[in-house]
Amino acid sequence: MEGRNLLHKLRVVSNLRVSPGYFKMVLFAPRIAQSAYPGQFIYLLVENTCFPLLRRAFSVHRVREEKGEIEILCKIRGEGTKLLSRKREGEEIEAIGPLGRGFECFSREDYQAVVLVGGGVGIAPLVFLGERIKNRKGMKVLVLIGAKRREEVLCVKDFQDLGYKVEVATEDGSQGRKALVSELLAEHLANAEVCAYNVVYSSGPLPMLKEVARISGEYRLSSYVCVEQKMGCGIGVCRGCAIGVIDKQGRRGYKRVCRDGPVFEGGEIDWTYV
Repeated sequence: MEGRNLLHKLRVVSNLRVSPGYFKMVLFAPRIAQSAYPGQFIYLLVENTCFPLLRRAFSVHRVREEKGEIEILCKIRGEGTKLLSRKREGEEIEAIGPLGRGFECFSREDYQAVVLVGGGVGIAPLVFLGERIKNRKGMKVLVLIGAKRREEVLCVKDFQDLGYKVEVATEDGSQGRKALVSELLAEHLANAEVCAYNVVYSSGPLPMLKEVARISGEYRLSSYVCVEQKMGCGIGVCRGCAIGVIDKQGRRGYKRVCRDGPVFEGGEIDWTYV
């Protein structure tokens, strides 16, 4: 992060509702579009006032580098995201980014068969990742999408348009399988005829990530999880987003999601209290 100007004025290109309670915002952000990695995030100033006081963090959902645009996919959770959902074309938003450690490991040539597992709005950075790995020769990609109900299933068509196989699980059975998305993952990895995957990339709620990491570990697969965590400063100073970790010697400690993450190896997180 040192030596880079990470403060930007972004212009809203469009801001559209994609599902009840969810919206997708396209921002003109040429410098971010050129430098962002899948899994990194931007930290938006909602209003130029004292409310809301803290910025809001959003994963980079898609990048249109030739247009200098990025997309974010948002769920309305409170007043901050409600205000952002009302932003209009042409308005400016101050942002810091791109921040954090993303899925930089996507460049590894030995990963030729991958599983993408997303839960709810956590699916957002996996679309960017899916677009980046699309052109790798011989790449095999399975996408598993989970949500509580049909209205919260996102980005199915985005992945289908990339040519990937997509399966959906909802907790109430209103779309796809009535199951947790982690159960779909376990079934695929247990099938000896199709279990030829090298790595699992996942993003979503912590309980889901915990299960994905556990299941991947059982089959000795590498896993990388993009952690959702409330943040204070977004740049590693306040340590308000610390998460427990365990090193290879079994020693426990803490890392900052905003600076050391949000992407971690699945086995690196201390899942004890999740």
